Amino acid sequence: MANPAPKCGACPADAPAACLLYSTGGMAAPYDHLPLALLFICRLYKYPRSFKNIPSILKTGCIYLAKKKIKIKPVFKIENIVASASLGVELDLYSIAYKLKNVEYEPEQFPGAILKFQDPKSSLLLFKNGKVICTGAKNEKDVQFTIERTLKLLIPYAKTKPPAGFKPKFTIENIVASAALGVELDLYSIAYKLKNVEYEPEQFPGAILKFLDPKASLLLFKNGKVICTGSKSEKEVYNSLIRAANLLVPFASELPKPKV
Repeated sequence: MANPAPKCGACPADAPAACLLYSTGGMAAPYDHLPLALLFICRLYKYPRSFKNIPSILKTGCIYLAKKKIKIKPVFKIENIVASASLGVELDLYSIAYKLKNVEYEPEQFPGAILKFQDPKSSLLLFKNGKVICTGAKNEKDVQFTIERTLKLLIPYAKTKPPAGFKPKFTIENIVASAALGVELDLYSIAYKLKNVEYEPEQFPGAILKFLDPKASLLLFKNGKVICTGSKSEKEVYNSLIRAANLLVPFASELPKPKV
């Protein structure tokens, strides 16, 4: 982007310095020497119809670029929560695998047993020391319910008993969420102009945008679909998507209308 240029004459008097000159080289030039790559555009997108004083060679490009500013309102859905917890007991995995349904245990291959629930759908990786990893839940309430349910189910097969009034607490390790931005994204420009973006279309059609604080990775697709991973709470998921939406506005356009 070039330095702010004088007004092109198209903007009203109350819009001082509203025009910016966009170019690959960043050099201003008289109107009659401007190629189509150099286009005046209203920085605030407030005056999309004021083009009467712009040379005709620029009108088409200006009207296209000075369209109403696109707003991105991400809508997301939690697909999976990975959480860890301690049941406060020592487990007899052999007895659990022998007496309970929906349990898989092959100690020759892996030291943990897998316990599965259908409602709410989730899976728990159980270890002898009482540590568990819960996956598959869609919200934090279901995580807590599933872990408490697991403790009640496994107490008869525990070598030790939990303290009186013990209530297991969990720690979220990762949240996977899907989102729709409602816009089409220019992944090539995003990869070229933004930091912390990886994009190799020959290997995979999505670009990876990474944030460090809070830590999160977003897999971006051309159609505006997003997969967010690495967050530790639903609030972090929301904040990461809002932050990404603000960064991606300059590279977004309206989704093409479906063909009838």
